[in-house]
This record gives sequence, C-alpha cells and structure tokens, in this order.
Amino acid sequence: MRYILLFLSTALCLSSNAQQVYGSISIGEQLIIEGDQAAFSKTNAYLQISTPWLWSYDFISFKRLTNFDLSFGYLMNNNLGIELTSTYLKPSNSEVFANYVTKTLSGNFFRINPKIVVNLNLNKFQFYSKVGFIIGAGQIRYNQYFQNDGTMNVSAENESLVYLYNGGTSYGFNTSIGFSKKVSKKIYVYTEINAVSQNFSPTKGKTIEHKIDGQDVLTNNMKPYTNEIEFCNDQEFVPFTADNANPQKLYKHAYSLGGYGLTIGVKFILWKK
Repeated sequence: MRYILLFLSTALCLSSNAQQVYGSISIGEQLIIEGDQAAFSKTNAYLQISTPWLWSYDFISFKRLTNFDLSFGYLMNNNLGIELTSTYLKPSNSEVFANYVTKTLSGNFFRINPKIVVNLNLNKFQFYSKVGFIIGAGQIRYNQYFQNDGTMNVSAENESLVYLYNGGTSYGFNTSIGFSKKVSKKIYVYTEINAVSQNFSPTKGKTIEHKIDGQDVLTNNMKPYTNEIEFCNDQEFVPFTADNANPQKLYKHAYSLGGYGLTIGVKFILWKK
C-alpha cells in the first residue's frame, strides 16, 4: 500500500498544466469464463422439481453478458490519471433441459470500479491502459418449469418454481487496454479490450413463485424451511425436517462474472487546464 501511495504522490507532484476532468458512457459485450467449481447438490423436494427423485446435482452458469458503463476521470498530467466507473451488468439467460424440466438462469448486477489510468498522447490519438478493483452486488433468478408430455404418471401437467438468490458483496479486479480518437475539441470515441476477474456468491434465496397447473400454491406453504435458503459451507442432506422455522442450508456457490470483453464508448472533456 505504501508503494501505491508513493506512486500517486509522485504523480501529483509531477502534474502539469495538462490536467483534465472527463466523463464517458460505453457499452460492451463480455464472454464469461466459467470457474472450476463443481455442481452442488439439492436435497429438499421443495427446492426443486425432479420427479420422482428428491435430490439432484444441478448447476447452470452464465455464458456472456452486456455491460453499460458510466465513468468519470481525472488526468493529473498527460500520462497519469484516476477513474471511477459504475456499471450495470446484464447476463444473457442460460437454459438447460433435462428430465422434463426446463431450467433458466437470469440475473442483474451492479459494480463500482475505481481504476488507475496510464495514458499516451499522440496528437489526435490516445493509447492507454487501466487497472482497478471491483466491488459488486446483484441478484439471480432461477426458474424451473416442468411440462408433462403425457408419458409421466403424475398428478400435475405442469409446474413452475422460481427462486431469487441475492445477498453478499462481490469483489474482483480488472485490466484493460484501449485506443481513442479525437473527433472534436471536447469529444473522443474509444474502444477497449477488457479482462475481468469476478465471482458472485449469493448468501440467501427465497421462493418467489410456485404454481401447479397455473394455480398459486406458494401461499399455502410459507414455512422458512420449505421456501428459504441459506447458502453457507454446510449442507443438510435431509429431504424433510421437523425444524420448519429455519431456512434449509445449501452449499455456497460462486457464479462467474469474469472473462474477456470488448467495449466501445464516447468520452467528453468536462474541464481542462
């Protein structure tokens, strides 16, 4: 930490009259690199639809996402600056089909990303690199839908079960290299190649929808054990329990939001000295 402070202090002392404050907006696409974490087991019949079994190994991961960024930065001199970016992340829905059940994973995430910027000016062009750390949060929606094709001897023709996973803070880091071109006195267009390392591990879950043949059955059974999840380092390998006052425990799992992406955007010079 003291070396970082020394580096920034030296940069401030070397500041020239080429200081500037800027803002930017951008959009990007990212390919998500999946982690090596194994699928986790679900044991409670209320937490899944898997007729006629009461347990299954189940894991769906995100494959890619779109990011929307709003940034503000300060260049202390021609070559060094700092930047703060707020980002909304929208992963593409992931879907798998097995044992008559369609399982869909969707999510919404936000992150704050302070960075150090190293810049190289070449007349109307700029080449730069950025490195920073990430603080994020969000939620995941896990939807299961069962449709009987007429071959299963079950009482329901269709059933839907939807969970919302949230809680916890996500940390990570990212780096990027970019190129920008001046198109007017105060406007630049740019493109960046990004590398991100970030996982999201929800700490709790809750049933938000349970329907059988289109009829709501969630309100008939609102006990914490059958409708709530606590993600932790332990798991209860029992399908039913007399302790209905506490959520069922399932293993904590990390959903990857990291990978490689491409971003394009517009930068506006707000103030220049």
